[in-house]
Order: sequence, then structure tokens, then C-alpha cells
Amino acid sequence: MKDQYVGDENDYHKYGLLRILAGDGVRATVGWMRTPNDGRSDGGCVAYLDQPERWKRYDPQLFEVLADLVREGQRNLRAVEQSGILPGARFFRDLLPEAAAGRALHFARLGRLARRGDLLFLDPDNGVEVPSVPYGRSGSSRYLYLREVEALYRTGPSLLLYQHFPRVERASFVRRVAERCLAATGASRAVSFRTRRVFFLLLPQPNEEALYLKQSEAVARAWEGEIEVAVHRVGGSPHGDVEGGAGRSGRLPGVLSCEVTHAPGVTSDQ
Repeated sequence: MKDQYVGDENDYHKYGLLRILAGDGVRATVGWMRTPNDGRSDGGCVAYLDQPERWKRYDPQLFEVLADLVREGQRNLRAVEQSGILPGARFFRDLLPEAAAGRALHFARLGRLARRGDLLFLDPDNGVEVPSVPYGRSGSSRYLYLREVEALYRTGPSLLLYQHFPRVERASFVRRVAERCLAATGASRAVSFRTRRVFFLLLPQPNEEALYLKQSEAVARAWEGEIEVAVHRVGGSPHGDVEGGAGRSGRLPGVLSCEVTHAPGVTSDQ
């Protein structure tokens, strides 16, 4: 996450999602995975703030706060932390090193900050690791590695991950990322929250599945038409066919259901 991204359309989705998932007594811990600004145009998608009639209804308070930050030139993570949009949250804002040793220390500190019962949000620039960027090498700070997902999940919090869409077919990409993360953590379910440009993947702890399925239904209601919610479960379907729609027996209203193969040892199929 870079300061330059603050207040853009993805940010609106991100905080709107966190504000619902971290309800009912859940505390959010935010691992920004902060990287330096790069001077590029990424983060420039703020035109939605000029269309309040289209966007404000999803979360009016959040919309106003982000609009103020952008208008006042306060596009930085410290301003987000101090804005009150994530009440009670803890934040870990250290820069993420690229070298393996510094990176390992960074995640060890983050793991000590997040507690059992927290929702730990991980916000890499791009998302889950790709084969072309090995751990600890140049460019690795843009990615979250499965060894880190596994280690953090093992400490007790439920995890929420950010993932940018590459230029591939999106539905199958979401299923592949869910499959890899389920294999890494041993979780039995994951929930994806898909927007036009990015998606978020929730990996709940087993004893918190019911809570987060309820919260996911609330996301589907509050962000109907803007965030597509799907539950991914370990199963035998090689294609991960999605079945959806309200009224299906055993499924949450507004939430799709998807089976994925669970293949321990999967590293990447990107």
C-alpha cells in the first residue's frame, strides 16, 4: 500500500468492507505492507468522488471522509488512521523491506500485534506472490507470500487479503487464488469480495466461520451491485463452478457458492 492510493475507488471498497466485517465486536488489525510512493498515476481513480449520487449511498460517512482527505491533500496512511473510519483498529505502518531478513522481521512484528479473534487485513500493492518475483528479491515488497499467509493464520487471527486483477479471466483467477490460500492455511472456506478492479479474500478461522458468513451477507446487502460476494469451499469440482442466487437451499442471500479443489503443495498457476 502506498500513500498515493489513499482515497481512490479501491480504497472506498476496502474500508467499506472492513467497516462491516469488523463489526459485532471484531477488532481490525491493519498491516499496510507500506511501500514508498513511485510517482506513477496509480491511485488516480478518484472520479467517483465527483459522483455522490452514484457512490455515496454505499457508506455515506466513509464517502465524506475520503472526499475530505482527497480535497485537502491528505492522501496518506497516517491521515486514514486518524480519521476514525476504522474505530478501534490497530495499524502497522512500517515500511516493508524487500530483503528476506528484514521482511521476516516485519511479519514477525505484525504477527505479535494481531491477536486471536482479530481480523488481520493485509494490503500488498499487487496481491499474492507470482513465480516471476522470488521471495526477498527486487519487487517482492509488492507481493504477499503464501508462507506469510500460512504463518499469520497459524497465530490465530482471521485474514483478509487484497488482490489486484492481472490481465486474465477473472472468475477463474479468483478461484485459483482462493485455492492456493486454502491450501496454504488449511482453512475450509474462503470468501471473496469482487469489485471491477480488485478483489479481497477472507480466510476465517474455523470457530469464526459463522460470524463472517453473517457479515459477508451484510456486505452483499450493503454493496449490492458493486461488490460480488462468493464463498469458496474445499471440494472435488475441478472447475470450481459458481452457483448463485438468493433462495438456493443452504446458501446465504446475495452470496454465491463455489467449490474449489484443495491441492496441498500448490505454488502457482498464474
